[in-house]
Amino acid sequence: MQTQTTPDNDDSIDLLAIFDFLTQRWKQLAMGAGGGLVVAVLGWFALVNYQAQVVLVNQGAISFVGWKSYTQSLPLLAGQVLQAEQFKPDEKNQIERMVQTQWWSQNVKPTLLLSKADTKDLASVSKAMTDNGSDNIVNFVVSATASSKDRAEQDVAIATRFMQQGVAYLSLQNMVSNYEAQVLNTESELRARITQVRIELKFLQERAKNLENLQRRFPGNSAVGSQQVVDLADSNAKYMPISTQLVAVQSDINANEEQLTRMQDQLARIQVTRDFVTPALPLVAKEFNGLALVDQLLAIEADLRKKAPAEDSNAQQALNTLQAQLISTKTFFSKGLESRLAPSVRKTFGMIPAAAIGLFLGLLLALAWAVWPLLMQRRTPTSA
Repeated sequence: MQTQTTPDNDDSIDLLAIFDFLTQRWKQLAMGAGGGLVVAVLGWFALVNYQAQVVLVNQGAISFVGWKSYTQSLPLLAGQVLQAEQFKPDEKNQIERMVQTQWWSQNVKPTLLLSKADTKDLASVSKAMTDNGSDNIVNFVVSATASSKDRAEQDVAIATRFMQQGVAYLSLQNMVSNYEAQVLNTESELRARITQVRIELKFLQERAKNLENLQRRFPGNSAVGSQQVVDLADSNAKYMPISTQLVAVQSDINANEEQLTRMQDQLARIQVTRDFVTPALPLVAKEFNGLALVDQLLAIEADLRKKAPAEDSNAQQALNTLQAQLISTKTFFSKGLESRLAPSVRKTFGMIPAAAIGLFLGLLLALAWAVWPLLMQRRTPTSA
């Protein structure tokens, strides 16, 4: 008699049993998947943030190297604005974010004329590219994230406005600081040089008088014909004809008088700069809006121009230089960083990925809920 053995299928997968399980509980699984889908979509509407972006066209206002410096200076400026409370109530939260250096690296992206890949391909001509301005920044993409579309648009507008005003302020602060250093250093240096030239001029004039006396005493000692040019500082110069020595001394006197006049003119221009810097420094310390500050500095220049005589060429030259720099700064940063398009707004996470994730998680949770009783039943020992 032949015995028939049946294989042990405890560890095998019964597809028919799985199909029966799914058909018996399809309603439960469908409800779980649908619930997950609904929760995901509602969560997308309620929790997902909006991101607004603005493109600031950079018309040579900020270089790549300059931007590296601004990413360190602008957060400090934002902290000063907060400390001075120079902001509107709805701007405080965004300015607090801009105090962090990480915010600038994450939310302000400069676009270079050439990408990193292009630079690697053209590494052999990198110096020529730099000389031609190919490392310049074309534009800045400024972004801000908020829980609502309107709030995101407001925040990105605050950020772009602060960036425009901030770089203008930092440029003006640097200009006024340079003028202050020029007043302090150059003025003292000029006064010392003027004193030295006056002392030298006094000795040269005395020497000229002595030579004139010698010429009257010895009228026969005069230059005859062409003579070799000799340095009068040399010890043998005293044996040259008196008239030759007199001409050389008078030439030195004329040169020193011209130098003295030039330094006195420069000192007069420095005085005009001092008259500008004195009221400008308090303004720079309290007004952090660069586009408003430049108008106030131009008002100081205009007031100084009214007081300066029209025939005073030194004062007019100094004021013209000041005016040119201020107007250039105002134009540079009001037109050099310009937003030409309205901000674009989008949700930071799309609805389709959120719905897919919710559908999958809901289905997985429903499947686990259905399988759990079976697993617990299998683990419970049965009585003989």
